[in-house]
Amino acid sequence: MMIFKGRNRVTSGFRLAARPEHNGIDLVGDDDKTVHAVAGGTVGFAGAVSKSAGGLTWQWGYYVRIDGNDGRKYYYCHLAAGSLRVRAGQRVQAGTALGTMGNTGYSFGAHTHFEVRNAYGTPIDPAGYAGVRNAVGTYTDTTDKEDDMKFSCEKHLLQAAVAAASRAASAKSPISALEGLLIEAGSGVRVTGYDLKKGIYMNIEADVAQPGSAVLMTAKLFSEMMRLLPDGIVTVEVGDDSRASVRCGQSEYGFMALPAADYPELPEVDESEAVRISQKALRSMIDESIFAVSTNESRPVYMGSLFELEGGRLTMVSVDGYRLAIRRESVQGGAEGLRFIIPGSALLDVERLCADSDEEVLLNVGTKHSSFTIGGTVVVSRKLEGDFLNYKKSLPENFRYVVK
Repeated sequence: MMIFKGRNRVTSGFRLAARPEHNGIDLVGDDDKTVHAVAGGTVGFAGAVSKSAGGLTWQWGYYVRIDGNDGRKYYYCHLAAGSLRVRAGQRVQAGTALGTMGNTGYSFGAHTHFEVRNAYGTPIDPAGYAGVRNAVGTYTDTTDKEDDMKFSCEKHLLQAAVAAASRAASAKSPISALEGLLIEAGSGVRVTGYDLKKGIYMNIEADVAQPGSAVLMTAKLFSEMMRLLPDGIVTVEVGDDSRASVRCGQSEYGFMALPAADYPELPEVDESEAVRISQKALRSMIDESIFAVSTNESRPVYMGSLFELEGGRLTMVSVDGYRLAIRRESVQGGAEGLRFIIPGSALLDVERLCADSDEEVLLNVGTKHSSFTIGGTVVVSRKLEGDFLNYKKSLPENFRYVVK
């Protein structure tokens, strides 16, 4: 697996006797300047290192350190200032975009320096990760294999993930990758669908032989193919020829695969103050109020439902100009006074994913987006902006007749 997409060349190697801990290679991307993770793990550091902070690994530059799941530490230096796409503490998978190559004044321009260490800090020759021999003077072009990927899993698991993610995939988009599904294989497999307004991803267990990521085209074809496969173990493999194969029993299908870097990143939602509610309760709330959501695009704010959190109770309000539906449930967590509007299309997907069980749904609300975590599935949706009806004034305070 390569550090970045496209073709690359090694410009120099490092084996310094004066600094034996400084062992690695400099690479230049001829086709793409984006730097990708070669292994999954946790981002231990992402930022600038000054000349006085050489104890970290290098003496200067912007860099990312990933504490790998395999116990090794992966260092990427000479990234461009302000291009970092990850932050410390963030979990990443192989193929995750880390940043872009930076120019430190060398004649060969923008590049990255790469080295690997084990858990004890001992340098490891990165040649096996870069695809070239780590020695000064070995300047060869190599073809990227970053999107190479192979994994196997139960058919019903992959079919469920594909079906869920396909609901958010775009039917037609100027960004071709959005018509497909992003498949990421690391410690497990994640299947993602996204149309820039709503995203759904599902994590499943799988036997990953080759970590990687790719976009399989299209979501509709992939979903139809999964229904045709026999029950059993499914093997998905993506080669360096932009082709993907899916095998199960005697059946095999081929798909076009796009680079994972072509797929837009899903927005991140703050998870510090999640609202917790049972799947059964949330499903009931949506089912009993979604009918009043408007379909009139001239008033987009009413094409969603208003959520309010007061006194440990979550209120859901839908109105279309003729009907008003209000549903309340007791919940745990969340910030008092929380108020936001979720599109009805996203709520329908949440309702389909919720089971008639007491397992919790985690509802997180960010500045512009919200997310619903339902087991191993996450629905991310943009919030609707605008002035929603003051429904409290629309309800009479007193009634002439009360039926008990």
